[in-house]
Amino acid sequence: MAAVIAGATAGGAPAIATAAPPPVQPARTVILPTGEKVALTWVNGHVRVGRLAGQPASALTVVTVGADVYAIPAEAVGHLATGLDRELFDVTRLAALPADRIPVTVPQGGQAVPGVTITSRNGTVTKGYLDAAGARVFGDTLGKNASPVRMALDAPTAGTVQPNYAMVTLTVRYTPPAGVTSLGTLAMITNTDDNRKYTNFVGIGSENYIKVSLPKGHYTIIVNTIAKSVDGKATDSYFATSTDNAVTGDGQTVALDGGRATATPSFTTPRPSSVLDAGADLIPARATDGIANGFGVLDGPNDHVFVQPTSAPRHGILEFDAYERRSATEPDGTPATYHLTADWSAGIPADLHRTVQPNQLARVSDRIFGGDASGQRAFGRGPVYPDLRGETSSDTVPNTPSLVDYLYGPPNVRWDAAAYQGAASGAEGMETVPQAYQPGRSYPVDWMHGLATAGFFGGKPFPRPYCVACRTADKLALSTFVMDSNPDHSGWVGGANPGFERLQVFQDGTSIVDTTDKDDLTVPLPADSHTYRIEDTVDRAAMGFSTSTKISSVYTFSSSATSGAAVPTGWNCAASATEACTILPLLTMNVPLPVSQAGTLPAGTSTFVVTAGHVTAATKSAITGLTFATSVDGGAYVPATVTGLGNGRYRVTLRSAATGHPVSVRVTAQDAAGGSLSTTTENAYTVTGS
Repeated sequence: MAAVIAGATAGGAPAIATAAPPPVQPARTVILPTGEKVALTWVNGHVRVGRLAGQPASALTVVTVGADVYAIPAEAVGHLATGLDRELFDVTRLAALPADRIPVTVPQGGQAVPGVTITSRNGTVTKGYLDAAGARVFGDTLGKNASPVRMALDAPTAGTVQPNYAMVTLTVRYTPPAGVTSLGTLAMITNTDDNRKYTNFVGIGSENYIKVSLPKGHYTIIVNTIAKSVDGKATDSYFATSTDNAVTGDGQTVALDGGRATATPSFTTPRPSSVLDAGADLIPARATDGIANGFGVLDGPNDHVFVQPTSAPRHGILEFDAYERRSATEPDGTPATYHLTADWSAGIPADLHRTVQPNQLARVSDRIFGGDASGQRAFGRGPVYPDLRGETSSDTVPNTPSLVDYLYGPPNVRWDAAAYQGAASGAEGMETVPQAYQPGRSYPVDWMHGLATAGFFGGKPFPRPYCVACRTADKLALSTFVMDSNPDHSGWVGGANPGFERLQVFQDGTSIVDTTDKDDLTVPLPADSHTYRIEDTVDRAAMGFSTSTKISSVYTFSSSATSGAAVPTGWNCAASATEACTILPLLTMNVPLPVSQAGTLPAGTSTFVVTAGHVTAATKSAITGLTFATSVDGGAYVPATVTGLGNGRYRVTLRSAATGHPVSVRVTAQDAAGGSLSTTTENAYTVTGS
């Protein structure tokens, strides 16, 4: 998918996109009001917050309450109790805002807020915005400012229905850990009979107590204090817990003591390694869709999480997991990273240390192909628990396109992953469906390998599938991707300059949509049958890449309101959440062109198998033919030898003789229903050798 990059990019995740997140959403970067940048990934429509390659590993508190995910930098936590709107840090809302600014309001005549550009004054409210530069100013000032800062997000919120429960008032009193200077304290209160009745988090000020109005029931309360070092930076996090609190009426008090948070997670690796960053999640409840509600923290290399040892509650759950990312080096000099996670789901013991043995690790060898990235490369990987807990951290590798990851975790963990590379004025990346890896085994993972193609892919996203091309009776919805030869990968491209991607849709030869740098769209169309053509073109040269300089895919198919397979139950349909939806019968091709990491192919004969099919869950029709042709230095396309193997599989035999010249590739497939897919990749590879 496409993302608009703010300025030249040297790698990492894409910068802030210009539109609201579609149901199918690639990883992207969001800037927080304090200037920090975080990487967001969408899993099952839920936002996961991760670290971004090249960013300081500063402390970050992540709070999940239903569909909303908040990423709160340490310098802001203490101000949430004194007038700073927590919605400023709701990344699910920030991701839907314009790329260059966060709209805010401040009280008229109140304290001036550094970094805010004022746009209007109306009565008692002053409106303005924070751009990237202003956010850095605001964040720097906020971290040094102990006085209250009053500011709110100026963005509409969706209306919600409030249940009519009888409410009572509960007092929560808190004793901070002795000898700790606090940057701020947050409390989460969750109804463990039914967290839909009440789940909320609030800041605790210097008075160290809060009063909350809530329904009767059983409650788990978690209080998190972030410690401040002598230089004013965030250090350790302390989690005090209190479970099985029966709230039966007004006037009750629950007391928590941060000094009881004494257990700290840690890992010992088989070979020497250094902590790059760490994280932890403390979960008192799950939402109805299984997503975990609770606290998460992303810490720096010298920070620690301390949690109160707690027995398993009688009401609800209390789950704790910890994560560390550690750097190491292979004997041959290849950089390596340990990704380590452990989970405690039946209470929190006093001993949270794990000594990891070599046979408990899976070894994943990542390689980025493409060969011509002038900026940094980065690999990201992180654990995904069944309730979507976890984080993804990125490793920047400026001098090598390879990285070894060692993975350790419980059997129920899968690992999501991504790879990025940058050029002079753009970047590209690939993501994968989370994978399970077996301890003691080795796995190669090649990124951007094979023929680069633009368009749609056929894999099933985790854990809830969606249709990348679908329609209702009166509209069509598309979500395109740039792909490599791994069907579990999907990709995005982004450029600093407009025009790096163009998406067109034709109906019976007449253009009905023509858009640039936007590849998720919904367009009206008639119910009766018509012939459609979709053209998706990515201009990698415009982003600064010198190989695979232009990628074009052309799809043809027929469609009506009554044709096509119905979107399976439980899938997301971008065309409509309520109307009947069918999947367009688009073809797919997997072309594992055996190029090197430098984008070369040896002279002589190369043989590989191309597989043609259809997007997942679409109506299948027989693949009736495939052609493969190459062009040297922009000359005429010459067909290669193609042998049908059955079931959409074709053996391609290339005979390359001209060395040192760029070769373009065109592959075309047809099906028995009259559909076709033709993809052209200019300067796909260079022939080497004699």
